[in-house]
Order: sequence, then C-alpha cells, then structure tokens
Amino acid sequence: MTTAWLDLRNRKTDDIVEIVEAAVENQIEAVITNGVADGKLKRRNGIQLVAFKDDDAAGTADADISVHSYNGRTSDLLASQMKQGQKDGILIDVTNKDNLEDACAAVRAGLLTVIRFKDPTKIPLEIVLAAGSRRGAKIMTFVSDLEEAKVVMSVLESGPDGVIIAPRSMADIETLGQLCGPRRGHLQLKEFSVTEISNAGTGDRVCVDTCSNFFPDEGLLVGSFGGGFLLCCSETHPLPYMPTRPFRVNAGAVSSYILSTVERTNYLSELRQGHTVTGVRVTGETRPMVVGRCKIETRPLLLVKTQSADGETASILLQNDWHVRVLGRGGAVHNITELAVGTIVMGYSAARARHVGMPVDEYCLEQ
Repeated sequence: MTTAWLDLRNRKTDDIVEIVEAAVENQIEAVITNGVADGKLKRRNGIQLVAFKDDDAAGTADADISVHSYNGRTSDLLASQMKQGQKDGILIDVTNKDNLEDACAAVRAGLLTVIRFKDPTKIPLEIVLAAGSRRGAKIMTFVSDLEEAKVVMSVLESGPDGVIIAPRSMADIETLGQLCGPRRGHLQLKEFSVTEISNAGTGDRVCVDTCSNFFPDEGLLVGSFGGGFLLCCSETHPLPYMPTRPFRVNAGAVSSYILSTVERTNYLSELRQGHTVTGVRVTGETRPMVVGRCKIETRPLLLVKTQSADGETASILLQNDWHVRVLGRGGAVHNITELAVGTIVMGYSAARARHVGMPVDEYCLEQ
C-alpha cells in the first residue's frame, strides 16, 4: 500500500479547505501548504500538515512534519535527531550521481527522505529503493501527474512509500486515493463438484497471455454465466510435448465471462492488449495482471458443469484437450479431459445478474 501527499503550495487559499476535505475522504495522508492557509486547517481531522523548510513560510512550527532542504552539510547530530523525532525529514534533489549517493545515504540512515528526480528515467529511484530495503526509511518522491504516479508505484514491484503530487482537479484526488489503496484483494473461493462433462462441438476459444508469469496455484476465473466462475490454470506446469508458457491461460470460449476486476466482468472476446484481468490463487489472493495479447483459434470444446455444497452452480466451455487444466483443492492441477463426476474444482460465486459487465439488481435468467 502506497501513501500520498498533496502539494498545495501553489493553490489559491480559498480552494484549500475543499481540497483537504476531499483528501480526508480519500484517505490521503498529508498536505503540503505554504503556511498562509494553515489557519484555515486548524480543525483538520485525519490528515497531516507538512512544511518544507526551504519555503519562507509562516506557520511551520505547527506542522506535523517538517522537511529540511539538504545542503550537503547535514550533520550526523541533526540526522540522529531527525530519525528519532519522526517529525522531520530531508529533501534531496537528485540531479547527478553525487546527489543520488546522498539520497542513498539518507535512506540507509533510516531517515524520512523526500526526493525530486530531475530526469524521467526511473533507474535512480530503483537504486534508492534498493539502498533503503529493510532500513526503516520512509521514501517519498514527487510525480508530475497520475500517469507517472502509476509508474512510480510499481518500480521494483512495490514502489516508494509514497508519492507527492499537485492535484489538477478534485477527480485527481479520488483517483489518487484509489491508487494508494490495498493492491491485493481477496476473494472467498469455494469448492465445486463436477456434475456433468460432455463434448460441445467446435467453437472459438481464447488464450489470454499476460505480461506476468503466474504462480503454480494461480489462474483466471472464467465462467459461462455471470454468477459462477471456475479457476482456470495457467500453462505453468510442465507438458510432455511443448515448453511451458507460464504467462498463459487457455481460458475458454469467446462467449465466456472473465472476472477482469473484483467488481466487473468482460467477455473473453472483449479483451485486448493493455487491458487488465485479475489473477487469483487458490487461497483467494488476487492481483491485477496486464494482458499482453489474446489468441483466438477454432478448437473442439468440452462443457463442464459443477455445483457447490450450497447449491450454487458454475459451468465452463474449454478447449477439449488434455493440456488444458483447472485448479482444485489445495492447488491440485486437473487436466480437463481427465475430470470425472465428483472431482472437486475451485471457483467463485458472484452477482447473478450483470449489465455490461457490472452487477445489477434486476431479473436476469441465463440458461
């Protein structure tokens, strides 16, 4: 989970109170002000005030966090006080290799380190993150917009502890709050028992190739109807006649639903390069995965119907071939052509009615 600070130093004073209210609502950690507006924020609740000591600003004495400009002469004593006080940090502008080493030294010392990078490359940030690994330092970095925030948050997978941004609109604050939320959700998977298996003729099936490798117990949730999904296994596990493709799931017929996010489905036929789908492990842990491409080809299909102990149903049409697999209890891998009535496979029950992929509260009969 990443945090965020809003840089409000160039905002009109009249706007700041409304922005701070939005920041609190979207669980933004802190705002940076120029001191002039601090009087309007004395009743702030759930948000911290940050003051930059390089500003000639009043009101910084009341700041929750003070960030000091690094001048190359920060004493060991000041560094020790900053680390122990937890209310002070250091600002470093990384413009060259020497500045980069200063930033690395600060995070190695466990300081709250705020960094402005001159160049667009993210390599210096990678170096700083590596230097601060398990050192207890909090690393914040400036970003120019939400798109850069998304990139920065994924550097070395987890990104820095937080980003600093000057919001361009109120909508930016809401989006930023969503970006800073927990990245890995959880689904309550359940066991489904196979009730019927039959040949379904020929049709078009979709292989979903993602930009990440799947874990051995991870796959995609796919189903013929909007309320029931089965966990389709990736091609992570060895095959005797071809190399593994751990980024791929042979996911089913073009008309199938895929759980693209926890709240939304798409038809497999709708997926395109750059879209996002949800990888799901048998434990229910989820993560977003970017689609690298989708491959649609005509193949023989097999219909698999299942039912859970509480009466929920899920079915799927998959390519009728031994190397296509679904995941079962404890991550057991089941070749689709070796399924039998009574085999336990993992799945998910969701909203029974959907419109354009979103759950709706209306009558909807799927058969």
